[in-house]
This record gives sequence, C-alpha cells and structure tokens, in this order.
Amino acid sequence: MKRKAGKLITVVVVVTGLFGLSSFAATIATGAVTPAVAIPGGKVMIHTGVSNLTQTNKAVTVTLTVTNPGSCVTGHLPSHAGAMAFDLRRSETRLADLSLDIPPSACSGTYGVTVTVKNSSGTVLATHTSKFTVTIPAP
Repeated sequence: MKRKAGKLITVVVVVTGLFGLSSFAATIATGAVTPAVAIPGGKVMIHTGVSNLTQTNKAVTVTLTVTNPGSCVTGHLPSHAGAMAFDLRRSETRLADLSLDIPPSACSGTYGVTVTVKNSSGTVLATHTSKFTVTIPAP
C-alpha cells in the first residue's frame, strides 16, 4: 500500500510541475527526487517528465546531471547520472524514472539533479532542477 501511495504522490508532483510551468514554453522538463532526504549508502529515485507542447514532432536528448554540495571534496556522486534520446510526438509527454545509488562515503549536504532537454542540433529547449539532501545519521 505504501508503494502505491508513493507512486501516486510522485505522479501528482510531476503532473503539478507540468501545469505550474509557463504555458509559453514549447518544451517542458520536470523532475522530482524521492526520498527528499537520504543517507549515505542509500538510494534515491529520480522521476522526470518531458513534454512537447508543439504541433510538430521533435527528436530530443535528455541528460540528468548531479551537482554535489560545494563543501564536499570526497565521496562525490557521479556528475552524469543518465541520458536518454527519443522522438517526442506532438503534444506528447514522456515520463522516466532512474535510481541513483548514494555511495557510503557521500558527504552530507544538498544535492541538485538537473534535467536538460536538447534538440537534435544541441540547442537547450528546457531545464529543471530538483534537490535532495544526504544526511549522515548520528552515531
């Protein structure tokens, strides 16, 4: 039951993000990271959505990058978390999930996950950044 509730919340967050963004954009990227607070050695799920609000098809590349806390000098998460390339039909939205393992040596702090959508010539069409926190539990 908890998994269904978690998935429903994720879908609501992504869909709300889609409607909360500017209606003038031709391509929209959304994202969410769950859980919002994790521990070293844990795992987070990156939920993404890409929408083509135009009446023409588009070939796009979606990249996911992670920004480590500025004070972190060891235990970095990989900066390149993933990439996908696909065709978006007119008025289509694609959703994708990616799991990200947090190394046991990860630093405490706030991490950013950026979704970047580019067209086939490399022009950035949309970006969205979500954040999550890694907290080292007290002994």
